[in-house]
Amino acid sequence: MKQNRLSQILVLGALLSAGGCALTGCATSKTTTPAPKSTQQATSKETTETAESRRKQITDIAASSYNGVALVKTTTDKPGFGTAVFITPDTLLTNRHVVVPFKNADEAAVQVMGTDGKPIDLPVKELIAPEDDSMDVGIIKLKTPITENKALNHIKIQKIASLETVNKTKVADFVRAVGYPGDKERGTLWDSHGTIKEIDGNFLTYDALIASGSSGSPLFNKDGELIGIANASTDDTENPTSFGLLFDKTIRAFIAKHQ
Repeated sequence: MKQNRLSQILVLGALLSAGGCALTGCATSKTTTPAPKSTQQATSKETTETAESRRKQITDIAASSYNGVALVKTTTDKPGFGTAVFITPDTLLTNRHVVVPFKNADEAAVQVMGTDGKPIDLPVKELIAPEDDSMDVGIIKLKTPITENKALNHIKIQKIASLETVNKTKVADFVRAVGYPGDKERGTLWDSHGTIKEIDGNFLTYDALIASGSSGSPLFNKDGELIGIANASTDDTENPTSFGLLFDKTIRAFIAKHQ
């Protein structure tokens, strides 16, 4: 990964999980020429869609196919939270910069939604971060697998897409981020979709709108396959630039070692 990309990931990512929006904006102003009269109406229709309009709240979290996307929170009064996704009954995947701030596992909890619409906090046994801080992925291990609690039978485990599928990901592909953005009511789950704008190694740039708290949000392709993880964004909500990591061989090896 290029050094300037790495620096951008670490700085923006840390700001995301800390509960504040990233400070770097990437939009530039442009002078446009009015469209010919014959195409003016079509152009107007194309521009009505905004980044915010592509972001929808998942109101019934428990019944959603994304109910395995969980809120990472503190058990203390400290601010800040993130997002994680179940990849096994006792293992969730998130960002490294989400788990590192916790002094110990007892300070962290994973919140999911019960079928009665009430949140359930799950105690954490272990927080795992790679020594290499350029690999912005982290593992959360629960004290008890969700399969041992009948009240959690509805939680869907997300399977990571094959390496072949991930390697086929290209610029202009559809991408969906699902998480708990900090610019919305705390504990509300949001689905935001957009388009991949750039791929540099396993580093991903896309225009789906995310915000503080979205760190660790799973990234899905058009077929609903889990291809990567979100970890940062600019603060431009009109023309957002968001970042993430595709699941390459190195990240897969880390996950396999700890799941």
